Amino acid sequence: MAARRLTREKSGAMLGGVCAGIANTYNVDVTIVRVAFVLLTLFTSGLGLVFYVAAWLVMPAAGQTSLGASEIARANVDDVVSTARQRAADLTRVRPSDVKSGARRAAEDLKSAAQNAKDMVSGRAASSASPGTGASWTPPEANPRGRHGGFKPPQSRPPVDRT
Repeated sequence: MAARRLTREKSGAMLGGVCAGIANTYNVDVTIVRVAFVLLTLFTSGLGLVFYVAAWLVMPAAGQTSLGASEIARANVDDVVSTARQRAADLTRVRPSDVKSGARRAAEDLKSAAQNAKDMVSGRAASSASPGTGASWTPPEANPRGRHGGFKPPQSRPPVDRT
């Protein structure tokens, strides 16, 4: 079995194709690799991000396997710069009013969800309707055994006279 060469995959890439290339080379789901990079970034105070950019600069793209190291690095720097420019251009197309209205809608949804949770905890039915629906939300009937076969609370029975 021939060893596969680690390359960046543009198909399925979210940014530079590093995670997609690692996932493709080692036959792992790309989501697992992405989560691993995020966790590495969080737990090492940003070192995962440095590793990602370094891998982006060093790993050849799928069609660059025949190039030398300096040509790969030069092409990858160009790729990083063009991707950064593209992302910046995408950000300039976002209107501030869209961001404000989206944030306002999200805040209203969170406020409604918090009120519904508060009503559920206090034992009342939800008084306001969920966003986007015409009816208020009511919790399902309690059925501990039907849900997962777990704990069933003891039933109250009259005491048995054993005399």
